[in-house]
Amino acid sequence: MNDKQFNELKEELISIKKLLVLGLQKSGIQGGAIASALGISQGRLSQIAATKKYKKRRDGNANQEKN
Repeated sequence: MNDKQFNELKEELISIKKLLVLGLQKSGIQGGAIASALGISQGRLSQIAATKKYKKRRDGNANQEKN
């Protein structure tokens, strides 16, 4: 396996991981439990699969949506 193939495989696995984490979050599993299972901090989990929604203001800046 060359470097290009390795990097493509790595990116694919990262994408799959993100989708699985998102699925767990959507099914109601708490972020702390997911982070513990992965052996990472909750902050790192937030970086992997952010769940906050943002919408753009008229001036073009992103603002956190308030639900």
